[in-house]
Amino acid sequence: MKLLVYLVISLLIITKLMDVLSTIIRIKHPQIETNPLARKLMTKIGIKMTAWIVFSIVVIIVLVLGGNCPDE
Repeated sequence: MKLLVYLVISLLIITKLMDVLSTIIRIKHPQIETNPLARKLMTKIGIKMTAWIVFSIVVIIVLVLGGNCPDE
């Protein structure tokens, strides 16, 4: 069971990484972003920095919650 949890954790992180990279490549101006919170952050601290901050938050959440799964 733990193996499946680690597989899902890995896949979540990989897909989020692909999302971040495509965001950095695709978005040239913050106005293109549809998420209002991300748009405000992109305006204040930049597109790349916002994307990497979001990635970091997601990785932390996934690792903490995935690491707390019960052993069977």
